[in-house]
Amino acid sequence: MNKFNDALTIFQSLNNEIGVRAARIGLLSETFSYLPNFEDKVIELEEIISGKNINSFGKKDKLTPLHRALILKEDPILFDMILTLGGNLNSYVKGKDLVPLYCLGNLKMSKNKTEQFVKIFLKYNFNFDRGFYIAVFLNNPYAFKLLAKAKQFKTDSILNIVNDFLNNHETENNKLDINNRKLKLFKNILKNYKD
Repeated sequence: MNKFNDALTIFQSLNNEIGVRAARIGLLSETFSYLPNFEDKVIELEEIISGKNINSFGKKDKLTPLHRALILKEDPILFDMILTLGGNLNSYVKGKDLVPLYCLGNLKMSKNKTEQFVKIFLKYNFNFDRGFYIAVFLNNPYAFKLLAKAKQFKTDSILNIVNDFLNNHETENNKLDINNRKLKLFKNILKNYKD
């Protein structure tokens, strides 16, 4: 893998598109060659990257190839391929949210796709253990459950944040509020997966 990384760096510095393509295929084949449609995925990937640096923003859409694989294609395999090639998981989508938070908080995906993306985020060590991410999970309680099950939270600190929010915001008028119900669900999930 190291030889392909080195080759990719050299070919990119020389603006050698043929060499860049060959080095990318070499890198990807080590991890993804088991796919029955590997060649098709590589072609699709090349269309998304469109001859640019793996982390370059498009002039029109202001998206990187990683953002395109997520938002336009919702394809976990293309997404993982781009990360393998050095895509930046910690970039901001449309200047708002980090890629994993945008994915889990804004996109309406099936449970299967949510599971696939969560596995990829964990594979690349994204840290979900930040209290202020709770707002993202209000849009996707299933992702919260997956991450709790994978022990991605310091349970006591997240539980304290959830309790504080509930204690400070629960009044007679909003006891039936959907977010309060989700926060109560989060408490139960955390208790179920506590160490």
